[in-house]
Amino acid sequence: MAPISTPQSARAQLGVATRFNASPEVLTAARRNLAEANIAKRITLELEKAPPLTSEQADRLAALLRGADA
Repeated sequence: MAPISTPQSARAQLGVATRFNASPEVLTAARRNLAEANIAKRITLELEKAPPLTSEQADRLAALLRGADA
């Protein structure tokens, strides 16, 4: 599994792909990577502020990411 980019890095990659008229597949991947970086950053910031989650709470949050009903 590749490491998650920072939002800044992912945004730059999307900018380069857009600037040089990359294929739709490459643009979609760059947008997906930017979304992942933004979500990961936000989750990290919130978890740093929060008390430790129970296993059940972590499972419910993981289910949201998988697209299942929590």
